[in-house]
Amino acid sequence: MIYNNLGPGNTFSNGDWQGQNVSIIGITFTTTGAGTLSTILLPIATTPNAPPGVTFTLYSNSTGAPGSQIESWTGNPPAYDGGEPPLTTLTSVQKPAISSGTQYWFLITQAPNQIMWFSSPLGNDGMWAGDSINSLIQSQIPNAGTPALQLNSSEGD
Repeated sequence: MIYNNLGPGNTFSNGDWQGQNVSIIGITFTTTGAGTLSTILLPIATTPNAPPGVTFTLYSNSTGAPGSQIESWTGNPPAYDGGEPPLTTLTSVQKPAISSGTQYWFLITQAPNQIMWFSSPLGNDGMWAGDSINSLIQSQIPNAGTPALQLNSSEGD
C-alpha cells in the first residue's frame, strides 16, 4: 500500500465534501509507502442530475502546488443514492513509480457541485478547491474530515 486514509477496514464517514460550486476539488497527501501504482480507491458519487464525465488526476508536488501530471482518468462515478457509495476503483495504465514520504496531489475536475467525495475518519485536513489549478485554496468545513483516498501498488503491499 502506498497511501491509505480510508480508515480501519477501508471505512469512511458519512460526511462528504460537495463540489462547492467550483470546477476542481482535491487533496494533497504524503505517501507512507512506495511502489508501482496499480489502483486508486475512493468513495465518491455524483449528485442528483449531474452531467456525465469527471476527470481524476494524480500530480506531483511543486513547492506546495500541483506540479507535473502523473496520470489521469475519466469516468462516471455512481449516482448518490442516500447511503455510502461503493469505492470507485481507478486502474493505472501507466504504472508510475511512486516514492515513499513524498507529497502528491489528487484532483477531481467536475461540473460545479457534481461530486460528493466522502470523508476519512482519519483526519481533518480539509481539501483544496478552485476553478483552476492556479486558483486552488485550502477549504475546511468543521467535522467534514479529509476526503478519503487509497493508493495501492502492484507489488501487493
